[in-house]
Amino acid sequence: MSVASSYAQAFYLSQEKSPNLVASVLSAKNALFELTDMIQQTKELRIAIETPAVSTEEKVKIIEQIAKKAGFSDAVGVFVGLIAKKGRISFAKEIALELEKISAEAEGKVVGEVLAPELVDEAELKDLAVSFEKKLGKPVFLRQKKDPSLLAGLKVTLNGVTYDGTLRSQLSRLKEKFIEYKTRGMN
Repeated sequence: MSVASSYAQAFYLSQEKSPNLVASVLSAKNALFELTDMIQQTKELRIAIETPAVSTEEKVKIIEQIAKKAGFSDAVGVFVGLIAKKGRISFAKEIALELEKISAEAEGKVVGEVLAPELVDEAELKDLAVSFEKKLGKPVFLRQKKDPSLLAGLKVTLNGVTYDGTLRSQLSRLKEKFIEYKTRGMN
């Protein structure tokens, strides 16, 4: 289990008896994404969080102040404070993604990932999810990542199975068929 999934699982379990479990997890996920964006967009904050010259106690105070000013719930404020105290703020985005996955799975959804050379627009992503929902018979939640190394097409991974519709894989299959055809023709 990764660091991010351990923290996400711990937060989820801490909120499991909460009457607003889904809202609490959604709030934590959004807060972690917001915190990540703040750190990335503010040079001074990024330096303060990343430099070893700033003590852990000072980093925790900074994160707690941000949580308070941003209006994070008490549970989320304590959680981000804990992450800061443990020196894991650099994992905030990954923890948010894991929370997203855990909550989707708790709702009975299949969580998948779409890799494409450019981000797919929301309508296409929704159509893709609907196609897989029909195939799997379960609701599908798709996250997407940009992978510029792909020339064209998509690669979708669901439940450990990858559906590769990238140009590279199509050319590879074409090459194999050509070699097979050529080999049969020579015999």
